[in-house]
Amino acid sequence: MRIEFVILLALFAWLAQVLPALAGPAHSDLPDSPTITLCGAAQARRIGLKDKKCFVVIQNKTKAAMHIWAEDCSWGWSNISFEIKAGNRVLPIKRNEINWKRNFPMPLKLLPGDICVREINLEDRTWSWNKVVDFCKENKHASISTKLEIENDSSAKAEHVWTGAVDSSTSCELY
Repeated sequence: MRIEFVILLALFAWLAQVLPALAGPAHSDLPDSPTITLCGAAQARRIGLKDKKCFVVIQNKTKAAMHIWAEDCSWGWSNISFEIKAGNRVLPIKRNEINWKRNFPMPLKLLPGDICVREINLEDRTWSWNKVVDFCKENKHASISTKLEIENDSSAKAEHVWTGAVDSSTSCELY
């Protein structure tokens, strides 16, 4: 692991703790929801179309431990999605499904105050990043936001995984 990546993760952890505006309450009616924040790889509030990398910070701001799905299983693979906006035009971006050779539910425990940082490689062929680039060529001043959504199914109930949907409270500029 490169030292720059470790420093960047520490910076995001510090930002999530110190700047509540970045990781503030998301738009959700659920009182026990995690918060979700989108950060660019080079700049916190901007994501370059050529950067192709960003970070999603999920934080447990509740008073109790909670579980979310790890992204290394089909239950958590597509829990994060993006929404690109330019004026009144919207482009939803979801992760492409893959065939799993080994697959089983993998809950990830977040204690109160814990964060989970997911590095998102937007050009790893599991995302439709070319659609975003084309959308931004046609629509100037686009922004990107993220959503964490976990379905209330039998696996979530059995593993005591938090269910619901939460949007990032702020968006990032695409440039």
